[in-house]
Amino acid sequence: MASPQVTVRLDPDTYKTLLKLAQMERKNLAEFTRELIEQGLGRHQSIETEVLDRLNAMSAELGELVARAVKVSGQAAYYSKLAIETTDETNHYIITNPKLEGGQVLDQEARQQRASSRYKKAREMGEGYLKKPFNEI
Repeated sequence: MASPQVTVRLDPDTYKTLLKLAQMERKNLAEFTRELIEQGLGRHQSIETEVLDRLNAMSAELGELVARAVKVSGQAAYYSKLAIETTDETNHYIITNPKLEGGQVLDQEARQQRASSRYKKAREMGEGYLKKPFNEI
């Protein structure tokens, strides 16, 4: 059985506002108007509650995305560190013996000094990225 219908005349500005709001809600005009009427009659939850529910859902999604981004950036930093250390040691080995016959491997102290220097520079760069305005990065 078909639902009863109501026809209402609106001024053009009100109609445009309804259309825009319906589009923002991703609903067609009939659904949106029906919800407004039900809300006005007290049969539907308030728009404030709906907005808060949506904000909470978006906040949870954003939190998950941030957590994933932090995890991935940590993994990227780890693999970058491994790549830099391997490249550094390989370069040292090649430079100390161009013929590749018994090149010198970095000793532990040299590795630590180079790692400390890289860590300091990386930290400075990271702090710069956090402090600089976005358009200057």
